[in-house]
Amino acid sequence: MDLDAGAVADIERMLRPAGVAPADVDALLWAAAVGVAHELWRDSPLEDWHAGPDSVISDGQMMRANAATVRLIRHHLALAGTDWSGLAQAVTDAGRVLPDGRSVRQLAGRWLAALRRHAAGQAEVYARIQDAAGPRAALLLAAAQGVLHGSRWHGMPRWPQVVQAFCRAVDDPADPHWRVRPLTQRRPRPASIADTAVLRRLLLEGPDPVGRRRGGLVRARRHRLRPRRDHDPLTGARAGGRVHGSTTVSTAGGRLYMMSAPGL
Repeated sequence: MDLDAGAVADIERMLRPAGVAPADVDALLWAAAVGVAHELWRDSPLEDWHAGPDSVISDGQMMRANAATVRLIRHHLALAGTDWSGLAQAVTDAGRVLPDGRSVRQLAGRWLAALRRHAAGQAEVYARIQDAAGPRAALLLAAAQGVLHGSRWHGMPRWPQVVQAFCRAVDDPADPHWRVRPLTQRRPRPASIADTAVLRRLLLEGPDPVGRRRGGLVRARRHRLRPRRDHDPLTGARAGGRVHGSTTVSTAGGRLYMMSAPGL
C-alpha cells in the first residue's frame, strides 16, 4: 500500500473525531496497538475457535485476551520504527500466558501454525508500509484500524466512558438497563467489587488483570447493527443484528450483573 501525503492527512482527519490526536504519541501508539491486535490476533483463525460450535474461548476470555494482546503490542510499537516480525512472533509465542491462565499453545492446539502464518502475513504488510512510507505512516494506518474495529477497547479514548456507564448501572437499581430484569433479582454483588471506586480503578487500568487481582472475571459485550463481518468492539464477536450491549461481572459462582450502555 502506498500512503502519500494526502492519504496520511485523510487518516489524521479520521482519527481526531475518535479522540486520537495524531500529535499525541501515546494516544497514537495505543490506538495503533488496538488496530494491530485486531488484525494480527482477533481477526485471525482465533475467530473460528471462538465463534464455532466447539468454542474454546468464551466472550469474557476473549475480551481479556484482546486487552492483554493490545498491551503487549503497545510495548513493541515505536515511533522510530517497529520490528514487525518480532512483534508477530511475540503475539503468537507458544509460551505466552493469557489472562485465563492458558498459554497460546494450549489455546491454539494444532492450529498454532495457522495462527502464526496469519500474524506473520499481516505484520509483513505493516513492515512494507513502514519501509515505503515511514514508521509514522504505518502507525497511523494501524490507528485507523483501531478506530474502525476497536473504538471501545481498553486503550482507546472511549474506554473510560464504557467503564463509567458500567459502574453507574451496577450502583443504581433504577438505571434504565434493569428494565429487562431488575437488579434485585440478581445475585448480590460480591465483596471483591463492593467498592465501586476500586472496581472503576481496576477496569480503567484494563480488564485483563482484573480476575487475577480480585478473583473475579469481567465479561463484556457490545453489539451494534453492523456489516456482516464487523466485530464487537469489546469481545470481538461478529455482530449479526441489533442486540443491546451488555457487560457482565462474574466470579466462579456464576454471572452476577449484565448492563447495557446505549450510545457508547
